[in-house]
Amino acid sequence: MGALAELIEHSLVARADDTGPVTRYRLLEPVRRHTVETLEPADREHVRRGVARLALRAGRDTVRGSEAAAT
Repeated sequence: MGALAELIEHSLVARADDTGPVTRYRLLEPVRRHTVETLEPADREHVRRGVARLALRAGRDTVRGSEAAAT
């Protein structure tokens, strides 16, 4: 079983309510809140930067995929 499937099975992540071409998932609010409250400030910043890097990479991959499909 994949990591995302496990998170969904344990009710930690849910599918976002969007109708776009890409399936998105969200961390449930109680889990997000608990994580923010228990992380040290330096760790919070590290996590935020990591998420930002992932989002940037996903965006770039999407753009590259769109460009490749157009050629």
